Amino acid sequence: MQLDKSSNEFQENDASCLSNSGRLCYLLRDHKYGSLTQLSFSLLHVISSLCTFLFHPRHSFTNEEGEEERGLAAALQPIVIEGTDFINSATGARVQIVGVAYQPGGSSGYSPSTGVDPLSDGPTCLRDAALMQRLGINAIRVYNVNPDLNHNLVVEAFKEFPNTMAFFAGNEVIDDFESSVNAPYMRAVTRDLKLYIAANSPRYIPVGYSAADVRDILEDSWNYLQCTTTGDAGDASRVDLFALNSYSWCGNATYRSSGYDILTSTFASSSVPVFLSEYGCNEVDGPRPWTEIAALYGEEMRETMSGGVVYEWTQEENNYGLVELSDNGDIQLMENYNNLQTQLGLLDFTVLEGQPGRNRPVTPPTCEASLIQNTTFPTNFTLPATPAEAVTLIENSLDGANQGRLVTLTSLRVEQGVQDAGGADIVNLAVEPVEDGEVNSPTRTGNGGPSTSGTGTATGSGASGSASETGAASLVGVKAGGVVVGILGLLMNL
Repeated sequence: MQLDKSSNEFQENDASCLSNSGRLCYLLRDHKYGSLTQLSFSLLHVISSLCTFLFHPRHSFTNEEGEEERGLAAALQPIVIEGTDFINSATGARVQIVGVAYQPGGSSGYSPSTGVDPLSDGPTCLRDAALMQRLGINAIRVYNVNPDLNHNLVVEAFKEFPNTMAFFAGNEVIDDFESSVNAPYMRAVTRDLKLYIAANSPRYIPVGYSAADVRDILEDSWNYLQCTTTGDAGDASRVDLFALNSYSWCGNATYRSSGYDILTSTFASSSVPVFLSEYGCNEVDGPRPWTEIAALYGEEMRETMSGGVVYEWTQEENNYGLVELSDNGDIQLMENYNNLQTQLGLLDFTVLEGQPGRNRPVTPPTCEASLIQNTTFPTNFTLPATPAEAVTLIENSLDGANQGRLVTLTSLRVEQGVQDAGGADIVNLAVEPVEDGEVNSPTRTGNGGPSTSGTGTATGSGASGSASETGAASLVGVKAGGVVVGILGLLMNL
C-alpha cells in the first residue's frame, strides 16, 4: 500500500494542526454550522482498540494458602476475518460476538488529568470479567482510554496483544443527510489507520466503522465504506468490517416490527462482517426483557450478522446499565443483568462458537455513483490526502509510545464486594480459565455458585423469535471509532 501525499479539494489541514506527542488534527467542515472545526487525535488511541480474549490458562502457580491455581498469562489466538466471518485463527470456527459496551463512569471514566480510564485498574477489570463470564460475554467495546497509562493487567496496550480484535475508525460520524459529507473523510481515516497498522503492528488488526442506525442513510453509508476503488478487497480505504448502533427493538417487539428483518435482508450481500456495535432499547417500563437475543443469534440473522454488543455495562445517567457502582467501590447486579443472563442462557453456545467458517468468497462492489441511492449522499470517491505529519508517523512510528506486554495474573479471585439484584453478597467470585476449544457458556457453574440463567438449548430463529464521534482524522481519534475487547475480544473507539 502506498501513501497518498497529494493534495485535493478535501485537504484542509495546515501547519498549526501538528502538536506534541504525535498528535495531529484535521480540519473538517462542520455540516451544521458551516464553519471549520479542528479535530485532534492521537496515534496511540488507534492502537488501543477492539477484541481481547480472556479466561485462558497458560500455567499454574501456588497461592498464599499453598493451593495450586492456574494463572492467566496470555490471551487466546487472534480473531481474523475470512470473507464475511470472524474466525478463531486457532480452531477455524466462526465467532459470534456476544459483547457489552464497557466504559465505567461514562464520559468521566476517561480522565487523563486524573490518570483514570476503564482499562487501567486491574482488580476492577478482573471483577467485571468474572461477572461478564457468567453471562457468556466474549467481547467488550471500549470507547476511550488514556494512552499514557499502563494497561498490562487488563489488555496489552494494544497492538502487541493477540486479544485486540479490531479498531473502529469512527462512531456515528454520518448520522443524517447533512453529515454524509463526511463519508470521504471516513474512508481517508480508515486508509491511514490501516497504513499505520500495516507498517507498525506485529500483526494486522482490522479497522471498521460503527454507524448510526438511520435507515435513510444506512445502506448508502455501508456501500460507500465497503466498496473498492482498486477492483479488489485490498483497497486500503475500504473498511474491514461494518457495525451499527441499533435500538430499533424495544421491549417485546418482534423480528419484523423491530425492522430486524430489513437489517438481515439489507446486509445479506455484504462483502465484510456486519454486527450490532450497540443494542438494547431502554424505552420500556421496568427492566429490559432482552427478547431480541433469540432473533439476533437465531439461525436467520446469524446467516448475515455476527452478533452484537449490549449497551452498556455500568448504570449511568442515561439508564442503560447492567450493574450499578456504589461510592464504596462495591458493585450490585441489576435486573437488566439477570434478564440478559436468562436470555443468553437459552442459547446453545456450542452452536454459536463451534460452527466452521463458511469460506465464502466475496467480491466487494466497485465504488461508483450508481452504488448510492440517495441523491444527497456523496458519490465522489476522491479522498483527502494523508497529511504530511501523518505520513511521517506512519513511516517512522511514534517515539516513546507505550508497548504492551503479557503479564501473569497471580490470582483470579475477586476481592471487591459484589451483590446480587436483591442485595445479597455474591461470594467466591472468580474468573474461571477456559481451556483451548472450550466454550464460555452462561450455563457454566462456579463464580459464586451455579448460574441462574436458563439451561435450554434453543438457538432461536430470526423469523420466529419474539425476540432488537467523530472518527480519527487521518490517524487516530480520541472520540472516534471503537474497539471490541473482552472475554473473547476487545472493541475500542479510536
